[in-house]
Amino acid sequence: MSKAIWQPLGAQTDPAQAPQIAAVRDGGDLLVVGLGVVLALLVQSTRRVASLEQERNDLQARSTKQEATLEQSTKQVATLDLLSGGRVDFGVGKGYRQAEFDGFCIPIDEATERFDEAMEVIKKGWVSEGRFSHHGKRWRYDNIVVEPAPLQRPHPPLWLAAGSPDSIRRAAREGYNLLLDQLGSVDLTIERVSLFRDECRRIGRAYDPAMIGVTRALQIVRDEAERQAAYDTRNRVVRTIGDLARGGGTIEPPERDDARLLGTPAEIVARIRRLRAGGVENILLVDPAATVASLRTFAGEIMPAFADDALVSP
Repeated sequence: MSKAIWQPLGAQTDPAQAPQIAAVRDGGDLLVVGLGVVLALLVQSTRRVASLEQERNDLQARSTKQEATLEQSTKQVATLDLLSGGRVDFGVGKGYRQAEFDGFCIPIDEATERFDEAMEVIKKGWVSEGRFSHHGKRWRYDNIVVEPAPLQRPHPPLWLAAGSPDSIRRAAREGYNLLLDQLGSVDLTIERVSLFRDECRRIGRAYDPAMIGVTRALQIVRDEAERQAAYDTRNRVVRTIGDLARGGGTIEPPERDDARLLGTPAEIVARIRRLRAGGVENILLVDPAATVASLRTFAGEIMPAFADDALVSP
């Protein structure tokens, strides 16, 4: 049976702030980590490593510290790629919470230009042969070298968190894999999958369903009391991350919200089948009240329903 280990990035403890990005390209164990963990342990523990760095803070920090942080992140990912034998995927997002931008005294409408330049620098660091310079609006480097180079060439696979039609098309055009949020309804999620797939085909990019990861909240219940408690938890989570519902998304009351995998094992299996029928291959689970018991229930009562499916790795 595959294992999934969740390590919050940035030492976040609020379940509503758990990482929303992850990437799986082929079968095997999945380890979702911050870059601060011991790299050698990562290499030993998994067949496939996903290095998932939320770049909001790194891409928004300032001056010399900002430049050093960006360079360090580039080096750290390359180092992890080497140590893991080329099994790193790199996930990024430009940020969406107003409070985060306010905390760094940065206008949120600068998010796209800062993200674009930061990614330009990161990719330069990975693909340049020897030293390079960069003179941009936010970052300036002269004759620097990023060592080591990543094992995967030209660089590790890139994953972009996106929700609006324009950003989804952009992800397809610019060679990113796609990460979808946990608030989009089943129908909206299937539309987004179709949009990404169609844009890939339009530009001649080979499409594989494994290029998309869909986040879903997992809340397993056994009776109506547990269901009501799960609704209350869902309401708290949505109040925290509701800004994710962009690009056509709306926030529904928990009773009508079909985005979350909330219900009995049988109800959850049915909802996963709907996603599967719509072209979803990778589902990234976020349990706001995770317990060993719920993990065992998922493994024993939900995963077997997909034992012959590519959705669950052996």
